[in-house]
Amino acid sequence: SVRMKHDDRKQQAALALSAVFVVVVCGWMALLQVMKPAGLAGHWAGLILGRVVIGPRVDQRKEWAIVVCALTAAAAVALFAVVTRPWLVVLMPALIGMAIAVLTPTTLALAGDRIAEAPGTVFGTMLALAQVGSMTAPALIGALAERTGLRFAILLLAAGSVGIAALGRWLALHAAPVPVGRES
Repeated sequence: SVRMKHDDRKQQAALALSAVFVVVVCGWMALLQVMKPAGLAGHWAGLILGRVVIGPRVDQRKEWAIVVCALTAAAAVALFAVVTRPWLVVLMPALIGMAIAVLTPTTLALAGDRIAEAPGTVFGTMLALAQVGSMTAPALIGALAERTGLRFAILLLAAGSVGIAALGRWLALHAAPVPVGRES
């Protein structure tokens, strides 16, 4: 059968992006535990708007969508850690929600595109990493918060988002997919 040919760097980068992504997203979910009700409402509104408004526009530029959304999430998380004004307590979670709404399916789609010969393995690995992340990220953030304070611990999520952006940028610049059936 004709299979997509990949070099190992593309596969490793796609899997690294996936691993970082799922851990950070699980951390974002832990952030929901500290949001006030208005912030939680803003987060859910952002999730809906991100999927409906931005999501359909990223198919041809997945890597760059990941970069932009990850950096938006990093900035929003960092600001959320320090804001006190009520309107910002709603706006920052909304921006985080918009970013997650685009990042989640786009990362899954990109990983599937990059490793097209084994989509079941790719998605299974990503879901397993999400399970690990959902168990470890809140504990890590909590442990760090006990030592440094919650505001600083939340910045760990911003750093993870910057890592996602860096990997997305690398993929956009250096790891174009090889079309199925084409030899390089």
